[in-house]
Amino acid sequence: MHLKVGPAKRQGSEKTILEQSLHELEVRGEGDDVELVFCARGIYDQSQYRYRMRFSRSQMMALLETRPQ
Repeated sequence: MHLKVGPAKRQGSEKTILEQSLHELEVRGEGDDVELVFCARGIYDQSQYRYRMRFSRSQMMALLETRPQ
């Protein structure tokens, strides 16, 4: 999985803050929700931050249905 961040309000270059395989991520399930938890750098410094991404089952299915073939 590659995670890139960049400026939202102006043109600028993206910075890769995470490059790791999916099996290295922590995956949690709670009811119909799935949460991905991972640590990555910040955009402006080398500090590590814990990121959490939570998806409902319907949101995850919508992502899978709209992926490029």
